[in-house]
Amino acid sequence: MDVVHDTYAALTDAIRASLAEHGFETTSDHHHGQPTGSKYRLFTRDDRALCLSWDSTNQLFRLECCQRHEGAPTGAWSIVCEEHLDPATTDTDAIEGMVTRVCNQLTSYLETSSV
Repeated sequence: MDVVHDTYAALTDAIRASLAEHGFETTSDHHHGQPTGSKYRLFTRDDRALCLSWDSTNQLFRLECCQRHEGAPTGAWSIVCEEHLDPATTDTDAIEGMVTRVCNQLTSYLETSSV
């Protein structure tokens, strides 16, 4: 089991499903060449962008958002939530819990940010 890959896949699938009903699309996906390397997926719509990233150095998943303004690709990024992941000790139950927490934070963000 590749914990980082499995967690990243579960998070991106859940986030994509949550954002689809709000008009977001996946517009960029980058993976560093090494198996545990950093990666991110960018979800955008006309006025906003969200980014899920894996920081391999700090073992951290981060979901960030920024407003997009006409004529500019992105604005200032703000953190929606962060989750630490230790690949050596994380199991399937921990992954499911992380996905639930991130989706709850995303839902709360979407409800309070006039998306």
